[in-house]
Amino acid sequence: MNIIHQKDGQIVTLLLDGKLTNDSVEPFEQMISEASNDVEQLILDCKNLTFISSAGFRIIIAAHHRFAGRMILKHLSSNVYHAFDMTGLTSVLKIQ
Repeated sequence: MNIIHQKDGQIVTLLLDGKLTNDSVEPFEQMISEASNDVEQLILDCKNLTFISSAGFRIIIAAHHRFAGRMILKHLSSNVYHAFDMTGLTSVLKIQ
């Protein structure tokens, strides 16, 4: 998994590319932790995210709580959106 970090003022965007699995959770979690210290909004651009495991869902749920509703997921593929929908997270998370 590749993660590209972009910052524009008080907005951090993380571009996710590949599979978010147990192997890639640690760097993803670290980037979210660093972002939570000094930004107003976190955007997770999932355009190139091809798969998400339960470990990935755990980190996204934790980020949702950490950012208190100031996190947005964008550009989910139909397969990834379906995975979020199956877990019920589409009714909890901000998805565009």
